[in-house]
Amino acid sequence: MTTMDQQRILTPLSNYDTVRERMNDMGKHLFGDSFHIGSKELGVKAMVAWALGRKKAAKELGVDLKKGLLVVGLGSRKNNIMELIRLFTIEPDYQPRFEKVTCAFISNAFSVNGPAAILPYITDSVKQKKDFCFIELGEELKSRHYSTSCYVMEQIIHTRCEQYLREGILTHVTSSLTSPQIEARYGFAMRDYLRNSFNRIVIRDEEDDGS
Repeated sequence: MTTMDQQRILTPLSNYDTVRERMNDMGKHLFGDSFHIGSKELGVKAMVAWALGRKKAAKELGVDLKKGLLVVGLGSRKNNIMELIRLFTIEPDYQPRFEKVTCAFISNAFSVNGPAAILPYITDSVKQKKDFCFIELGEELKSRHYSTSCYVMEQIIHTRCEQYLREGILTHVTSSLTSPQIEARYGFAMRDYLRNSFNRIVIRDEEDDGS
């Protein structure tokens, strides 16, 4: 399977069972033969409805098509499914829907390079505005650059939530933290941003059924 096949394979499909079958095929190719999405996984179905812009299905599943995705759950499976969603592409250029970067990478980059390291994710430059998915919020360490010590993801998500309200710039996040754990680590404001600007999707570490 070529890279272009990976990017284009899901785009024209509308029937969920067919989409799920393709996702399973691609998931096995990318992540190994043990990858499987069961037929009763409403979290995945909600993510597909969002990716395909299916208004009726999204409404039934409680998904706001204008908001980003906050995908939570233990283990790496949620990140693998988010990667498949990233590969749902849009004509005419068939580019991935968003870029992804780990929160740990950004945190480490800030410790080395300071505030310049987070500019690509919060810029107001029209040419550089992008939808991003930040992988594993909560796994990053508190960053320190000279005398400045902070959780950089709190600042990034705060800024991007403001950009979402002004301009519709989307942000996606995956995390193994529960909502109370997010509040304990980052504060109430961060939990409030995530609640108001994201669709919260729960993904189990193993599929719900074997079908």
